[in-house]
Amino acid sequence: MGKTNTTKASKKKTVSKKKETTKKVKADPAAPEQKSDLKAEETRVTVELKGPKNAKKAVEAGIPIPKKPVLISELILKKFDAWQPENLFVQIPDNLIFPDAPPFVTGTDDKEINRKKALLFTAFDMKAIIAEGERFAAEKAAAEKAEAERIAAEKAAAEKAEAERIAAEKAAAEKAEAERIAAEKAAAEKAEAERIAAEKAAAEKAEAERIAAEKAAAEKAEAERIAAEKAETERIAAEKAAAEKAEAERIAAEKAAAAEQRKKAAELQQASAPKVKITYDQPVKPIKPVKPVKDADPLDKTILIFAGCFAFLVLILIGTSLCNSQKFYIKTVKNGIEIWQGNFSPKGEKQLISLAGIKAPAKVQKVYSNIDVYPIIFSYFLNKADAILDAPGIPDFEGIKYYIGKAEPYAITRELRDAADLRLNSMAQTLLIYKADIAVSRGNLADLEAAVGFLNKAKSTNSDKAQAESLDKKINAATWRLEQLKAQPKAAATAKP
Repeated sequence: MGKTNTTKASKKKTVSKKKETTKKVKADPAAPEQKSDLKAEETRVTVELKGPKNAKKAVEAGIPIPKKPVLISELILKKFDAWQPENLFVQIPDNLIFPDAPPFVTGTDDKEINRKKALLFTAFDMKAIIAEGERFAAEKAAAEKAEAERIAAEKAAAEKAEAERIAAEKAAAEKAEAERIAAEKAAAEKAEAERIAAEKAAAEKAEAERIAAEKAAAEKAEAERIAAEKAETERIAAEKAAAEKAEAERIAAEKAAAAEQRKKAAELQQASAPKVKITYDQPVKPIKPVKPVKDADPLDKTILIFAGCFAFLVLILIGTSLCNSQKFYIKTVKNGIEIWQGNFSPKGEKQLISLAGIKAPAKVQKVYSNIDVYPIIFSYFLNKADAILDAPGIPDFEGIKYYIGKAEPYAITRELRDAADLRLNSMAQTLLIYKADIAVSRGNLADLEAAVGFLNKAKSTNSDKAQAESLDKKINAATWRLEQLKAQPKAAATAKP
């Protein structure tokens, strides 16, 4: 079976080699002298691939003849005998002499051999062994005891050193903590003093600016009021003069008309009077005067009708203008929104305000009312005021008041007015409490009385229960110090201002 496979494999290799040789030769057309050999090789390969027809010629050509394939059934049923060699192997000993035994003890020299023999033949005494064991145990116990004592001594020394180190570290830490606390306290006191001084300076500056602004605003308002009163007086005087002139002209015209009517009535009476007859039988009856008939003037009726129509048109115009002025429009721009308000006229509108960073309402309407737009404007200015508080440093109370003042005209509801009043009252209360604290720190009678006044005024503007309790405590403390100073006149007189 193995031989058949080997034959097939060699055949395949031969065929494949010849195929490769044929291909290589065909790929080289530049060798004309090998044409006859190539034809012969091609013929051989063709014969080999198809199988040789003449076995003798194939043997002469050196081509192996393929054998008939063996069937699997033949291989299964084929018997193979056990292989046996022709001659069995027989071992022939080289030397039949037995060697001597090796020496019991070996060494490099006789001295080493004798030492080892002495060790091997040494006799041992059990008492000596027991004594040696007891000695070894005693030495071991002594060594263990000494080691335990050494360890205990080292442990005690280490614990003592550790305790001393912990105590030293604790003392150093407490000293450092005390120094740190003292430094922080000094820094905090310094910072607090600087803050109080800065707040005092800022409050004084803000108060001075407020007083100056209020004074300037009051002077400006007074000048405007005086100018308005002057203009009003001039207008009233002009209207009065025009009215007096018109009244005088009207009276003169009425007098002229009455005189003309009386003249006409007299002429008519004279024309209609009967002739006088003198008789002595009957008394003469008095002639009754004829009352002139006052005809209605058509000019007066026209004027009245024209005045009524004009007044009606004026009322319609005022009503239309008032309705247009109550209309508001919201326009979206690049950076926010613009709110426009209708003019006080039948048509037209004007820009009321521009709000940067504000989005238009979600519910879009064509026309808005003041209830829709005023809260938006109020919230815009109120947020501006609240943003000043988030800025680092001392808050700008004047800036906060400025924005709250601009927001107040748009507080059309009670909630909005309360929100604005709460901020104004909180600022005023903070300033009053600060003034009261400064006055209390001075410690004299006048400053304590002023402090009590400031605290009472701050309490009147307060609406928080917890803040009210804190203010009551401050008032009681200031009042107690004030009573103590009043009870000691000398101390009050010599108190540091």
